This record gives sequence, C-alpha cells and structure tokens, in this order.
Amino acid sequence: VVVQGSNSQPCRPELGDLGVHAYESAEKATNCSVHLERIQKLETTVPTPGAGQMLVKVAWSSVNPCDWKSMEWSFGSTLGKDFSGTVRSVGPGCNFQNGDEVWGIAQGAYAGYMIADCHHVGKRSVHMSLQQAGTLGIAGLTGLQALRWAGAPWGGSSPTVLVIGGSSGTGHIGIQLAKAFGAG
Repeated sequence: VVVQGSNSQPCRPELGDLGVHAYESAEKATNCSVHLERIQKLETTVPTPGAGQMLVKVAWSSVNPCDWKSMEWSFGSTLGKDFSGTVRSVGPGCNFQNGDEVWGIAQGAYAGYMIADCHHVGKRSVHMSLQQAGTLGIAGLTGLQALRWAGAPWGGSSPTVLVIGGSSGTGHIGIQLAKAFGAG
C-alpha cells in the first residue's frame, strides 16, 4: 500500500496526534495523513531493494511540513519521509540484516513497505521506542545541522545557546543536542 497525494478518501482521525502508524493486514496496510481530502490509498506490490538499498516494513512515521507541502505542490508521489521499522531484505552493498530495527529518512514512509538507501538509515537505539525513532529524522537532522552551523561541538567552551521555537520538533531536539555538545 502506498499513500499518494490526491483528491480522494479521508483516513481514520484517531491517528492524527500520534503521527502515521502503518497497520499490517497480511502484506497490506492502512495509512493516514493530516490532509484528509488529498489522500489516495493504492494497493501495490512490495518493492525489491537494489544495490545499496533495503526494504523496510514501516512501523511508524511522522508528519513534517515537507510532507503536507508536497501534497500542495505535486501529486502522484508517495508521501512521508521520516520512518522507523524493521528491515525485511537488503540489496548488495548494504550493511544491515533482516530483522534490524531502523530509523531514517526516505521518500514513501507512509507506505506499509518502502525502499530506503542504506546510507540514510541508522539502527534504532535500545533507549528509544520505534514510535520515538519514527519522528527523529528530519527534525533531528535539522536541529543537528543548525548547531553545526553555529560551531558545535564547541570543544571545551560552554556557550549560551538560544533555540528559537524550542517547543517545536526541531527545537526540542536542538536543545538536547546543544546540551550534549556542551552548551551551558
């Protein structure tokens, strides 16, 4: 199942606050998004990974501004970027194994199964649930990049860091990363 931008059916509203959770029914899933009037659910075959890729059974995904904006700008692409899930198969040159629990960023995270480039994926930490890992991708990497532009890690100094929008997805991760990098 893939979820694409469209002018089609609404999805189940109870998933809205938790992100997008893929529910398995054999090898099919029901997926949702916040723009209910623009979702089209399609049944497709499970893809096969190529060199440097993996097939992931998606467990959790999140909704980011780039996801809802892509529905406004273009139609026909599979939605979703952040994901967590379980590796089902790998192509040549991929250093993951079937059964690994992973998180990452790849196009198509609102599908039940998706292909991801292995270099855009990491193993899930035992200190983080699959649900938490499914929200980490874009927000976490955006926060990290902003701090790197500000000179982090700061190597012994303890600068004061102001994170504007600290309650946002990117902001709250940025605050935690700033402290980990030594901010005072």
